[in-house]
Amino acid sequence: MPFYVYIIQSLVDGTIYKASSTNPMNRLKMHNAGFSRYTKAKLPCKILYIEQLNSKAEMLIREKNMNKQKHNH
Repeated sequence: MPFYVYIIQSLVDGTIYKASSTNPMNRLKMHNAGFSRYTKAKLPCKILYIEQLNSKAEMLIREKNMNKQKHNH
């Protein structure tokens, strides 16, 4: 099973959200349907970046490192 980290952006205010999933396109649909408390008030969102990783451990480490970084827009 592939593992992914992804970055989405609110089309309302440009807010960036970084996370992980085994199915990022399905997660985007869930975000845009209002199922995420972090993005619910900033819909709709679009995918900016998807990266595939080989294991859940790699995915979680990559997500943690991505969230430590500031994203300038």
